[in-house]
Amino acid sequence: MQAIAKSGFVEPTPIQSQGWPMALNGRDLIGIAQTGSGKTLSYLLPGLVHVGAQPRLGLCSINNLFCFLCAFLTVHSFTHA
Repeated sequence: MQAIAKSGFVEPTPIQSQGWPMALNGRDLIGIAQTGSGKTLSYLLPGLVHVGAQPRLGLCSINNLFCFLCAFLTVHSFTHA
């Protein structure tokens, strides 16, 4: 969360404001918005909050998960661009 604050994130976009409460309450979410509107963060942040709240299994750290998600999104954006 500190990294998000350091990056200059001031307030959520409309898709994030509408999506986060539903996702954090465990509801299914489909977001339709323009490119660059913050959809990816609206899905990722509640997921990271959920993962961070789980008991540690010793197999994975949040850093490993973050690296995996970054790699996945990089591949996804190049194959669907």
